[in-house]
Amino acid sequence: MQELLFVYGTLKNPEIQQEIIGKNPIMELDILENHTIVQYAFSDGIYPIAVEAMDKNIEGFILFVSLLDFIVLDEYEGSGYKRVKILLKSRREAWIYMKN
Repeated sequence: MQELLFVYGTLKNPEIQQEIIGKNPIMELDILENHTIVQYAFSDGIYPIAVEAMDKNIEGFILFVSLLDFIVLDEYEGSGYKRVKILLKSRREAWIYMKN
């Protein structure tokens, strides 16, 4: 079964996708409304985080992934991120990684 994952940071990179899940999934442009990206310092570096922000939008991609892909994707994102469902401008519901 295909799942939708909205990506806005490192997972937009096809090389990272290949490294983490071993493939380059179908990608479609979409927008997360009323959010912006901030840089957040974790113990292993600085990474982008989606946060709520009225009248701001994040342009990113929907990746079509499998439930099994989330095993390695959750591990890749680590404990600093949690996976939650959001509604995109296209009116599609997708998973997104946000600050835990």
